[in-house]
Amino acid sequence: MSWAVFAFLMAITGAIISLTMQKTKASGELLVFWRGLIPAIAITPIIFLYDVAFPSHWLFYAATVTTSMLVVYTDRIKLTAPQKYGAGPYSRLIPITIWLAFIGWVIVDSEYRHSILNNPTELVFVISALSLGFWGTLRLKRNCSISTQAFIFIAPTILLSAVTAILNKTAMDSSGAFWSGVLIYAWIQSLIIPSVRILINYYKNGTTIKEYFAKDILAVGVWIGFLFLLLVIFKNSAMSLVENPAYVLLIGFTQPFIIVLTNVITGHNDSTDKLGGFAIICSVLLIIVGTRI
Repeated sequence: MSWAVFAFLMAITGAIISLTMQKTKASGELLVFWRGLIPAIAITPIIFLYDVAFPSHWLFYAATVTTSMLVVYTDRIKLTAPQKYGAGPYSRLIPITIWLAFIGWVIVDSEYRHSILNNPTELVFVISALSLGFWGTLRLKRNCSISTQAFIFIAPTILLSAVTAILNKTAMDSSGAFWSGVLIYAWIQSLIIPSVRILINYYKNGTTIKEYFAKDILAVGVWIGFLFLLLVIFKNSAMSLVENPAYVLLIGFTQPFIIVLTNVITGHNDSTDKLGGFAIICSVLLIIVGTRI
């Protein structure tokens, strides 16, 4: 399959996660544990039964471990934000990550940077898209207090998600082989995330192991963990096949459209300003069109 198919499957899975969190009251801090544990349980036997080769390049492990540590924080916010502000406002703000990832990749990839700077048409599209995104952000700030509060809450995650997208791409590029990179990356991440989250929750809140297995947490946790297993596989597969990680995030951010449609069908009330949010999304579409994906 092409990277675009994997990216779209990632978008659908991400939308289901946000819509699930919009409905549940289960603690995001506790669910991050399950977000890592279920993938670990699923992937471990595959790796050893099928003798999956471990990548040999040190950069793969450096990028994977660094990403995992950042995700311990960002996934807590990603799980909590839809509960506090709704899946809709959250999903329409996250595409700002695209801009940061795009700019980040332009900085680290000199060949890609020169191809854009030496093409006036592409440069005009990039500047126009940035302007539209900036206008959408200002509109949300003026007209929608919920979106403004949500933006303040998730702002660090937006920045760190751009960083992890670049690190993810770096890990996949240095993995050597497609499926071994996808599986080993997901496996290492699934071991680090729940372990670190347990320690943080214990020292921060005194959370005991028993609390992770409470009935209301367990049911949602297993479901969230399964969804994250799919999400990681789809995302890593797309990242392995794509030229620029911003492109994967682009299709991933069709999530807002899926969420709006689902909220309309289910009758969920979302009175927040959608125009500003979709202006941000359109600015991302514009940059992809302008740089000729």
